[in-house]
Amino acid sequence: MLIKAIETFTEGETTHQSGDRWMVKGPCRYYPSTKVKIVVQRKNICLDKNEGIYVRDIRTGEVKLVSGETYMLKAHEDLKHYRLPADVDRLLTKLNGYKRTDTTRAITCQVPFNSAVQVYNFKEKRSTVAFGPCLVMLRPDE
Repeated sequence: MLIKAIETFTEGETTHQSGDRWMVKGPCRYYPSTKVKIVVQRKNICLDKNEGIYVRDIRTGEVKLVSGETYMLKAHEDLKHYRLPADVDRLLTKLNGYKRTDTTRAITCQVPFNSAVQVYNFKEKRSTVAFGPCLVMLRPDE
């Protein structure tokens, strides 16, 4: 469970300031104080090697791609939603054969045989070319 302190209070030997967020990991029994708010109950996100999610660190603002593992969001992380322009979404739907419905899932492109795709990384100012058949999974800055 993701817990957020509404007021400053002491729980055992730990002092939580107003606005602090922390996780209570189970299985366990947790009886929340009146000075806290249960934000959300989180579950593991199981990802195959061809699947990924975008995770944003709310302290630094950094967004990262997590793929190929079972991942539990930490107390200072949220899922990042990436919405694409309509024409780009239409093109990816045509290439992949399915429409992307979950905007937190990684953007993938199925490159057909005898084709190439150029991917530009805006953060590193570097481009790479992927030759088909392959699956390209875009990182947050690509």
